[in-house]
Amino acid sequence: MALTSARNKAFVERLGGYDEVLTYDAIGSAPVTAPAVLVDFTGSAPILGAVYEHFAPSLLSGVLIGLTHPDPADQAPPGLPDPQPAFFFTPAVEDQAIAAEGEDAYFARYLAAETRFLRRMASWLTIRPGQGPADLADAFLRQVIGKQPPNEGRILTP
Repeated sequence: MALTSARNKAFVERLGGYDEVLTYDAIGSAPVTAPAVLVDFTGSAPILGAVYEHFAPSLLSGVLIGLTHPDPADQAPPGLPDPQPAFFFTPAVEDQAIAAEGEDAYFARYLAAETRFLRRMASWLTIRPGQGPADLADAFLRQVIGKQPPNEGRILTP
């Protein structure tokens, strides 16, 4: 199951990666199937708190991903029941994998995975280039006010 904003629900459904897609305001009506695992990309304390409140008895683990600061104490709301969410910080995990596999093996595996990912993304992601102050300002404003389409990536040059 995926949780997303109402604006992005149809998009996430079209990706075909989830059996069910609900909006954040429907967390309380989400079916609870044990065991459940939370993977949080939002970094939103209110959403994380609501998910824990609804799913806590069934949660096997929780993982915080995609945060801008590698300190989960700054992100997770206080008083969450166990299991406490673990923080996933990509550079640290990458360093561990390189140490375990060796640099050449790791980067060969990484390149193969990245290639598969990019091929799949090409079916739904449109890249929109932009240049100059007006395009930079437009991209920033669209992101801030929530008008950036989820199926569009922006590549901007000054």
